[in-house]
Amino acid sequence: MWAKILLAAFFLTMVGSAIGWILHRDPDTYRYIPASISRYPGADAVAQIMKARGFRTVAHYPVLGGLMAIHHASK
Repeated sequence: MWAKILLAAFFLTMVGSAIGWILHRDPDTYRYIPASISRYPGADAVAQIMKARGFRTVAHYPVLGGLMAIHHASK
């Protein structure tokens, strides 16, 4: 799992820098994305936070091999 995260962070850093340079002439434009991802607590923790905030029937579904998740809940 950590290998996927490290690979994704590397990919986002390199590709984000290239896209930032191509589109904006600034390679730092999208550098916040990997940093933001590194602070993400994970799908299970987000589901627990949602439950603690009063949501019911909380569920999450992994996508892209677990690199992302879709959360669904009702209040």
